[in-house]
Amino acid sequence: RKIVLTTTIILMAFSTLLIGVLPTYNQIGVWAPILLLLARVLQGFSTGGEYAGAMVYVAESSPDRKRNSLGCGLEIGTLSGYIA
Repeated sequence: RKIVLTTTIILMAFSTLLIGVLPTYNQIGVWAPILLLLARVLQGFSTGGEYAGAMVYVAESSPDRKRNSLGCGLEIGTLSGYIA
């Protein structure tokens, strides 16, 4: 699970970097929105895999008495990001 979590985080970072360095429509034409769409799809897939893996990893690696609060922290962080 740790390898899958690491892979999804790397995919998220790569797709975010790709979005940041994409050329504009004036530079490459119609390929700019196509590449942006592909990067956003990759970002979405990695987010879906990252959340489930992160939740399982937190649940397995946290001590019994702190498992609820640490799992809740992951959910609160995700919802705060959506709201922001």
